[in-house]
Amino acid sequence: MKKSIAILMLLILGLCISTIAEQTDNHVDPDKWPSVAALGLSNDVMMSIYNDYETAWETYPETIDEATKYEEKVSQEIAENLD
Repeated sequence: MKKSIAILMLLILGLCISTIAEQTDNHVDPDKWPSVAALGLSNDVMMSIYNDYETAWETYPETIDEATKYEEKVSQEIAENLD
């Protein structure tokens, strides 16, 4: 179930990013995506986050306990790479 939710979230994020990437000013339209625009991230940063998660899901564990730990670890590593 968690894996399905995580995949769904990635698909939604991918849709948001692909829509955002079409803009020429490298920023999110606050009228279209207010919660994403509030983050103040550039398209390059959002694509980097998305690509890092895509890579991480290639080795996603099957058991729930391992998956939870893996998700936390991957999220932390991606956040640290943004600094």
